[in-house]
Amino acid sequence: MAAAWPPSSQKSTCTMDKVEGFHRFEVRNYSLIKGISAANWWAQYFNTFPVGGYDWSVVFYPSGCLYAPRAGNMSMYLELMTSGTTARAAFVARFVNPATGRSRRIQHSGIGQYNTTHAREGISPMTTAALEATYVDRDSDRLVIEFTLTVMGEPRTSATTRLGVPAPPSSDLPAHLGRLLESGELADVTFQVRGERFAAHRMVLAMRSPVFKAELFGPMSESGCITIQDVDPAVFKVLLHVIYTDCFPAMRDLDEDSSRELARHLLAAADRYGMDRLKAQCANILSTSLNAHTVASTLALADLHGCHQLKDACVEFIITLGMDNGSVLTSRKDHSHDQQLGCFTFLGCFCNAVASILRIH
Repeated sequence: MAAAWPPSSQKSTCTMDKVEGFHRFEVRNYSLIKGISAANWWAQYFNTFPVGGYDWSVVFYPSGCLYAPRAGNMSMYLELMTSGTTARAAFVARFVNPATGRSRRIQHSGIGQYNTTHAREGISPMTTAALEATYVDRDSDRLVIEFTLTVMGEPRTSATTRLGVPAPPSSDLPAHLGRLLESGELADVTFQVRGERFAAHRMVLAMRSPVFKAELFGPMSESGCITIQDVDPAVFKVLLHVIYTDCFPAMRDLDEDSSRELARHLLAAADRYGMDRLKAQCANILSTSLNAHTVASTLALADLHGCHQLKDACVEFIITLGMDNGSVLTSRKDHSHDQQLGCFTFLGCFCNAVASILRIH
């Protein structure tokens, strides 16, 4: 096992930004320019080009210069044209072969500091004859130079932090439990739900639901197959998925009405099996999808299963919408008669109380 970092170990990071620019120069009438340069160290200044917030130019001496006054050599310099500033830069010079059109790196400079008093940096003198033999096009009397300039920013140091290993990835336990449920491997109990069979694991169910714990390790501890009559198979399948993975399965094929109906049945199942978190999740889904056609049945459901926050949301919705007693009861036509009867008295009293308050004000 590797030794741990000392408690006082820390780290920081130093970085330097850089900006690259590319420029292609053509020296036309090369032989004429070379002849003039040989007489008086004349220089060819190429057009100024911007890189990294500064203006630059390349100075070309076909026959050498005062800085390198050796016959038979050509010289090249990078010059900072922006005055009153300082910059760090490096450059690479490439000459283009006229026969192939390909460029080859001939010289490169190190990182130099350019300012008002030291505005130029050069590369080593190059033998003129060798370069002319390969890179000067005799037919057009032309030399092509490609120039890549890299301008460096100021070094930046990050804040000092404690040295340690990267944060671990998020837990994959739900994914593993989901695969265990899907495979049925090592399952020790089977549920028969209206003709469909579901394999599961007693320990997982008992860990997640106090009701399952009491049943599976109590009266049904010896039973390998348990029949459930009052839960729809599709709802029970989603319930198992939530028990194992603590999240809802992907249900992209369900429309809004189907999703709402599934949430209603899941809320009832969660209440039956003592799964308070799932019950609260379903209540939240129903509270955010209330409308005039579902508020009455949702209110009855909330009252039946003791979902006080969902019930409050329904009451607030009814008040906001201004629904009267008749419209609330009429909106329940698509839901069960038993549930409807169980909440009629509550709804009647509620709506009458609201009407009285409105008349007083």
